[in-house]
Amino acid sequence: MAPRKSVTEQVDQDRVEEKLPCVTRKDLAYKLQNQYGYDLAISKKFVQIFFDTIREKLLNSETVKLSSFGTFSVVQKSARPGRNLRTGEEVMITARKVVRFRPSRKLRTNSSYDD
Repeated sequence: MAPRKSVTEQVDQDRVEEKLPCVTRKDLAYKLQNQYGYDLAISKKFVQIFFDTIREKLLNSETVKLSSFGTFSVVQKSARPGRNLRTGEEVMITARKVVRFRPSRKLRTNSSYDD
């Protein structure tokens, strides 16, 4: 049985549910609390550890594959010419690493995502 929520937690949760379609860490923590009966503090800690682990792997240029969801990878982009939109002046965009997300086939077929 899920623990009883305080009035403040209920109001916070109601506000969170109104903000669609954005999903926040708080949303995920409340979902863990409501569906599995975990304490809210434990749920928040779990969500934080989950994202910290993904961040750590990406900072080490490792690939993160989440089954039935997709793959996060770090890609090196080379330097390229660009344009300052205000002045029209041509500028050089520096080389950098970026995170790329590729949705799994299962996620693509179960959503309206178009490649």
